Amino acid sequence: MGKIRWLHISDLHYDREMMGDWPAGQNGFPVTGIDFIVFTGDMHTYGRDYNEGKRFLTELAKHYNLNPSEDIFIVPGNHDVDPYRVSTKGISAVKLERGRRAAERNAKKATQVVSKSFDDFAIDRLKHLRNAPSDVLNADGSHLSHRFSEYCEAVESICGPAPFSRDRDPFAYAGAFCRKWKNRINLIHVNSALLSCSDTYRAQILDICAINDLSYNPAFNRALPTIILAHHNYAELAAIQREALKPILAGLNVRAYLNGDCHQRGEDNILLDGGRTIPCFTAPSIYKAQGDDAASIGFYLYEMDTDSPQWRVNVTSYRWIEWRWEIAPCRAIPVFNMRDISAGLHERYARDVKKLSLDILPGITYQSPDGTVTNEYKNRGDTAPSPMLQLLEEHRDVRHFQLVGKGGSSCGGVGKTSTLLNLAFSLTSSSNAPDIAPLYIQLRRIYGINSKSKNNENRILHYMREEYKLTEADRNASFIFLLDGFNEIPTTTMQIRCLRDILDISDKKYPEAAIILSNRDPLDTYMDLLEYENGFDADQIDRLKFYFHNCYIKELSQEQIDDYFEPNQRCLVPAARNILDTPFYLVLYRQAMQPSGKDAGRWITDAFQDHLNNGTPEKTTLMLQMLLREIDNLRSDITSAERELRCFILTKVLPYLGYQMALSSHLDPALTPIKSPNFFRRDAYARTYACLSAYLPTIDIWNEYKNQNPETLEKPWNTLRKLYQDSNPDISDLTAAIPYTVFPSGLLCHHGRNISFCHDNYRDFFAAFHIANVVYGLCNGINLAALSPDAQEVFLLQLETLDNSILFDAISILRQYFGLSIYDISAQDTTDLSDTCAQIALPAILIRLLDAVIRRGELSKNEHSQLCQLRSTLCERFVLSFKALDESDPLQTKYCLFFSLALSMLARDYRTGVAGTRDLIKCAGYAQQCINGEKKLNIPKADGYLQVALCLNARMEDMLNVTDTKMNGTLPFSSQLADAVREAVRDYHEGSMYKRDEAVRTFRRNLFPRWKPGLGNVLACCDIFQIILEAAYEKYVSAANQNNQNYQEIARLGYVSKAYLVLAAIGTSGGALNLLAQMLINQANQYEADQRISFFRRHPDIDTFVQQHAAPYGWPLNDNYALAYRVLQSVCGIQRGSQPYSHMKKAELVLKGYVSESSSTQLTSLNIAINGGLAMGHYWKGRLLLEQAKQDHDRCNDYKDAAIASFCATNVTERFDHLPENADEDAAPQLSPPQWLSAIELLRYPDRAVFRVDRRMVFQTIYQKLTQQVEEVQSDNIQIHNERYRLTKKDVRSNLERCLDMVKAQFPDKEPLIQKMIRSIRYLLQNLCTYESL
Repeated sequence: MGKIRWLHISDLHYDREMMGDWPAGQNGFPVTGIDFIVFTGDMHTYGRDYNEGKRFLTELAKHYNLNPSEDIFIVPGNHDVDPYRVSTKGISAVKLERGRRAAERNAKKATQVVSKSFDDFAIDRLKHLRNAPSDVLNADGSHLSHRFSEYCEAVESICGPAPFSRDRDPFAYAGAFCRKWKNRINLIHVNSALLSCSDTYRAQILDICAINDLSYNPAFNRALPTIILAHHNYAELAAIQREALKPILAGLNVRAYLNGDCHQRGEDNILLDGGRTIPCFTAPSIYKAQGDDAASIGFYLYEMDTDSPQWRVNVTSYRWIEWRWEIAPCRAIPVFNMRDISAGLHERYARDVKKLSLDILPGITYQSPDGTVTNEYKNRGDTAPSPMLQLLEEHRDVRHFQLVGKGGSSCGGVGKTSTLLNLAFSLTSSSNAPDIAPLYIQLRRIYGINSKSKNNENRILHYMREEYKLTEADRNASFIFLLDGFNEIPTTTMQIRCLRDILDISDKKYPEAAIILSNRDPLDTYMDLLEYENGFDADQIDRLKFYFHNCYIKELSQEQIDDYFEPNQRCLVPAARNILDTPFYLVLYRQAMQPSGKDAGRWITDAFQDHLNNGTPEKTTLMLQMLLREIDNLRSDITSAERELRCFILTKVLPYLGYQMALSSHLDPALTPIKSPNFFRRDAYARTYACLSAYLPTIDIWNEYKNQNPETLEKPWNTLRKLYQDSNPDISDLTAAIPYTVFPSGLLCHHGRNISFCHDNYRDFFAAFHIANVVYGLCNGINLAALSPDAQEVFLLQLETLDNSILFDAISILRQYFGLSIYDISAQDTTDLSDTCAQIALPAILIRLLDAVIRRGELSKNEHSQLCQLRSTLCERFVLSFKALDESDPLQTKYCLFFSLALSMLARDYRTGVAGTRDLIKCAGYAQQCINGEKKLNIPKADGYLQVALCLNARMEDMLNVTDTKMNGTLPFSSQLADAVREAVRDYHEGSMYKRDEAVRTFRRNLFPRWKPGLGNVLACCDIFQIILEAAYEKYVSAANQNNQNYQEIARLGYVSKAYLVLAAIGTSGGALNLLAQMLINQANQYEADQRISFFRRHPDIDTFVQQHAAPYGWPLNDNYALAYRVLQSVCGIQRGSQPYSHMKKAELVLKGYVSESSSTQLTSLNIAINGGLAMGHYWKGRLLLEQAKQDHDRCNDYKDAAIASFCATNVTERFDHLPENADEDAAPQLSPPQWLSAIELLRYPDRAVFRVDRRMVFQTIYQKLTQQVEEVQSDNIQIHNERYRLTKKDVRSNLERCLDMVKAQFPDKEPLIQKMIRSIRYLLQNLCTYESL
């Protein structure tokens, strides 16, 4: 739409025979691009005619290429009245006296008789005004507009016959009427000179009844902004008319009043009764006669921005001074609005709301910051306010809310964006609040990867100006900032920047504005990260934790889900009920029920068709069907070549974009050697070119391109190749070659030059689809060596930091769509692949996919062993292929991070023996290779030191557990390095600035070259590291006083292993930090000295000595759990993936009562753990939801439903499903800890019938597991495992008591069994002398 510009000129009075300043006629106007012109009166030449005025306006229209009948708007002035003429003698007098006023006096004398009689009439009429039609009738009964016959003839000669006059009234142009400009603006012409005569200082009148009648004219469009054109200023009107005119102006949607007459510029406001103001602009004259010193020459330029919601008009005043045009600042009214802000925003939000399914808009639960007030707001249908609007109306005194996705699902798509957009639409729908301005802003657009710094200015306010065209001039508006997707801001630095901008808005710029922030997790979750503690002071942290009132998205009710489907569709819903947990997937499922077209037939593989016919719907199934619908829905009017390109973009380019966006959102640039990609419009073309270059050479391996002519894709490939061959083409060159419309707008959002996916769910699905595409391609013969570097990049994936949820989706797509099993692929010999690139790329992908499956913990013992062996074999192949690379090979930089990961996995496999063989010497060898590689290749990790530490720890555990470990050599480790680390940690924590610098140099000397002190903010935990190291060092030094060499070696291994762990942690190894936290939780210093360990049982002579040197961590405050929590927080702040394990352990500490923290923080951590594939996260999330059910009686059932769903997500019920219903108790399956613990909770709800087998069989399985736990804690002979959580008697007692609560209600005959075990545990607790009872 752009800009609309118009000129405002007035008071011509030009006569060529008179001397005067006439810059407009002699020099023209200093402006271009004028769309229309308004002239506000006094067009005639003094005492002569209108010829000069007609000539001037006609030539002006021609100069600006305007159509006078459509683009010139004229109203009469007081000098345009018919009787107002001067004689020849009067003209001579003007020339002689060279003064306008003297000329006027002489002219009036020449017509004194006529004027005198009308003066009397005018005076009398002003005394008896009634705002009635009679006010504008002359003494003879004619309309006062009949006094302007010559004026009307002049205007008609310029603009043509009056199109608004049905009866061809010759005086129509002198009346009150409305003309539209391009159906965009109403221009109401009023004659304010109806009573004009010799006394120019008398009050003026309008035909107020005719003006009022315009609002009843069907041709008048009240929705358009309206401008009043008059000759006299509003203040010059009779008082009775001014008051009557105000409601009429409001009803006509008048936005400006433009006039002339005064020959001087003027600006003021008309204050309406409702408080709205109408700017009134008085234009100076466009001609100045000599001697008229009071007059000035000038004009106004108005520029309306139709891209702004309020159609802002910028006003520029020009004046003629010292023989040149000069801009005179409009300080009084520099801008005004042509419509209410809400009206413009409503149009914008109406387009967005059309895409929403408002019948499944979720309900909202409100909770005050202190948790004392909780209210629920339901979706009551189209006729009622939306849940969020209900909430705002009830809590008018609250200005800051956060909208949190708190359903049973931990994914996106729960309805936060829909809620905000619908709220914006609803708020702007009401005409009762014209100044309300909800501003919807996607935070990733302004704090994302492609966003650029604006000289440290507030990015939200900058976006407000650039996107919404709102400035300081709009301060009267009631702003509501709807800030969507805080969790989508990719880096902690940018999240902190965003919060600072929010505080700036609230505290300084717009203190009365409301702010609603949407987030997957409550904001106080983020406040626990060390980066936030460094970004804000303690008072700001506390303030931010309680800054927002929480609003939680409710899960969809069963009624909403059922009502969303047609009656004949509801029978299909139960089969997919477990995936219909959010509005996002509910919409996809209903769309999937619609018959599909034929265009996508080529893209439906045999495997996928079989899955659709026989398989159970999964979320990836719905997304794949969505992708096929996108192909079906391509426009029919496009060419076949364009259709092929669009299909290629949908199935190959968007997946590549999704993968790169998902990767960049999970990785801190400081922790990777790979440069972060950009995502601008031009980058979409670059990715398309790369994908065409990558896929075309072997296009026929893809099912959809078999027996197809590749020429339709070769043409755009050649076009792009020419553009990219010699230069980096500009976006204009690219769009000229291939229209940007080939990129789908329904999946991609195009914000200016930036692009992103419209939803994170789309991004993650396409990322998973790209992984599946790459695996399929590499398994079917793609020759990477033959491709260009950009094309190779498409297949060289970096999966180390991607969420496991994306990897699970990739495995699902491989199975459903390509018919490939990850296990079968992994078992193949990858050394037979066509080239070195593939031998690097494919094993790296398979290793990561297998590792995700293994870590999920849902495998049988045999399956686990087989997959570990496959993973180990692939790691060895990858390491060999990587070592064979030339040092200059770009693959070294690309895969150095994964090289470190593969070596670490091999070290772990040989340490634990999970791949078949346990060999600590080989473990140490791989760990040392990892250290060397991280230093040589500058890999920003320290996992090599972690693996050495774990190897030394394993040797110490073997000696303590008296395990017969065969050692074909000695383990390489350095006590000197351990001392250096311990001293550096102490100096950094306690020392002077000089000592701290020395400590930093020690760390840097032993870590990778890119290491720096602020990396990950891990050094903030140096006080904790010092506690651990000093305790181990004391034990190590004191052991020298014992004659037992084995114990001396045990103490040395314990000390050195912990020093290596600390060094790895300082090098940002998440695994090292997690293990240190585990040691704090386990009280490892005491644990390693437990008298029940086999070594001390065999050497009772040193037991007492050892106990004296085994002080607990955190003594005497018993804050080892708080210390562990801090370390886990540090891991969560390292942006190398989402750190699911650390988040889960944090939540576990809170739920066990060891650390006090808000429930919202726990929920966030557990959702991250679930997305990371940790089944234990489902169990603890269920426990959390049950606790909330106890606290919130109104939503008790909702929380219980969500808890049951979370427990079932551990797949415990599926473990029993394969058994026959009459199976005996001995046939019970093997259950993992999260499964049997979840089973205890699920047995509480027999009405749910979640188990198909006899529920007593489930209880028997639980009983066996509880018995094993009791026996473990009662045992006098324990095995030490620092890497595992140490089961405590309190843990067992808690499990027993939860089981007892269930048994009392469901299996009362089994109560004595549980009570007996509880008594035995209680007896142990009473006689316990270790840290457990402190």
